[in-house]
Amino acid sequence: MKIVEYLECMQDLIENASKVPMTNKIMIDKEEMLSLIEQIYNYLPEEFKKAQWIVHEKERILKDATEQAEKIKQESYEYHRKRLKNHDLVKEAKLKTEAMLSKAERSAAVITTEATDYAGEILHNVESDVSEIKQRLIDDIKDDVNKSLNDIDKKMNDVINKLKENQEELRGMN
Repeated sequence: MKIVEYLECMQDLIENASKVPMTNKIMIDKEEMLSLIEQIYNYLPEEFKKAQWIVHEKERILKDATEQAEKIKQESYEYHRKRLKNHDLVKEAKLKTEAMLSKAERSAAVITTEATDYAGEILHNVESDVSEIKQRLIDDIKDDVNKSLNDIDKKMNDVINKLKENQEELRGMN
């Protein structure tokens, strides 16, 4: 996934950056970091476009199912209207119409349910991917911060120990 590659580049940039002595700071090439951030921003909208496409497809499928049900209902009405010649045909037509309408409604309900389930599954997958990427970003940043803090702590302890040694050496001179 491209975002992971961009984040790895950012991590390398941070890890290989020049350190400012006696501080918890590093120097990073601003243009390079901004370029990586912009690439991440440019890539993220693709995931959101996919989610929008899925929602649009769901709406299109629901619309098609509704139109198909309406078409079936209209065809049924026309068929039975032509067959109306006597009372027995009316009863038969009414029964067939009800059966066809019921079948069309069941078909529309099934199509609607399947489309909704499919869209929900896709949206869940996209949400899961975005959450996973977010957590990886947070974990990487935490790791980098902890690593930097540990390095600084070690360096500060080395400086304190050296100062103590110098202080003891100065006391020994007196």
